[in-house]
Parts: sequence; structure tokens; C-alpha cells
Amino acid sequence: MLSERVAKLVRDIYAKDDNEEVQQKLQEDPEEVLISLLETIKEDLPEVSSTLQFTVEKGTFGLIEGSSQRARFFGKKERAKK
Repeated sequence: MLSERVAKLVRDIYAKDDNEEVQQKLQEDPEEVLISLLETIKEDLPEVSSTLQFTVEKGTFGLIEGSSQRARFFGKKERAKK
């Protein structure tokens, strides 16, 4: 069972999806939708674009306390990309 916070994030990710089955599944079992998303990312990750890889890394650093540490890390990454 997902916390309401996580369930809301999953619903937000799929908010623009017009597929009625997806929207129904989001209401019934957002955990199943999240698992499907994570499995797809896991399968595709070795072949992903740098944008998705950067997003995954950024999400990981979202767990780090102290926004100055995150800003320092991502500021360097973004400057390196230019």
C-alpha cells in the first residue's frame, strides 16, 4: 500500500494520460502503476538518454538533506552539459 503522498505523485505523473484504463487503474491501484513504471525504467535504463539518466540522478540527490549540496552538485552537472 502506497502512502497518499506517493499515490498522488503517481497520479500527477499520469495526469495528462487520456487513457481511461490507466486513469481507472490509478484510482484502484496506483501501486501497480508505479511498479510498472519502475520496471520499464529499469529495463530501459542501460539504453536511456542522458536526460532520463540525469533525472534519475537528480531524484536520488533529492533524498540528500541540504539544498546547498544538491545545488552545488547539479550546478556543476548543468555547467558541464553546456
